[in-house]
Amino acid sequence: MPHRQHRNANSAPPQPKRKPAAKDDEWLVGVLVELDADAQRLVLRATQGRRPAFKEDEELAILVGDAVLKAADGDGDGKPGVRDLFPGDVLHIALAATGAGEPLRAARVTQTSRTGPTGGLRRVWEVPEP
Repeated sequence: MPHRQHRNANSAPPQPKRKPAAKDDEWLVGVLVELDADAQRLVLRATQGRRPAFKEDEELAILVGDAVLKAADGDGDGKPGVRDLFPGDVLHIALAATGAGEPLRAARVTQTSRTGPTGGLRRVWEVPEP
């Protein structure tokens, strides 16, 4: 049985407006070059992208403060955060909509490369000798 209880579809009440689905129209794949955890900013060297303005091997600054982060726990605190990423990581970034002249913002950041050691990097003098 159809979800509308009317014999004629034209006589049914209008359907409620739906929120538009998130689109992955603009995305970027690249290698993390620089990480500023305090400013929630990444500098990425682009290797692939779905936006004509991106060029291969171009370095782009991307704000990730509001982004959903999917990465292995690199700093050992048990929570996802920018500090879980390390330079050299391969990242897949879905970009959020921004206006003209505004900096790029990430909606979702996914780490696709292997991660650093659990608990983060340690100083050389803190590592016990074998």
